[in-house]
Amino acid sequence: MPTAAPHGGPVAAENALVPYPNHRADFEPGTVTVDPRTLTADHAYDSEMSGRTPLTVDDHEVGVQHLAYHDDVVADR
Repeated sequence: MPTAAPHGGPVAAENALVPYPNHRADFEPGTVTVDPRTLTADHAYDSEMSGRTPLTVDDHEVGVQHLAYHDDVVADR
């Protein structure tokens, strides 16, 4: 969930993903989404990326509500 207006997402670890720079460029506008139920990525035009699970560090859980917001509002899917 973006922290900038108009979204107002929280500045918190549960609302943080750190994608590679080229993936970030696709994630921010919604070209890449992460399913909040399965935590698998879906890329609008790169099938090799779809179905992958983002790497995480121990003790970091992404808030599923923030992923759902990104899918529903930012990506409009």
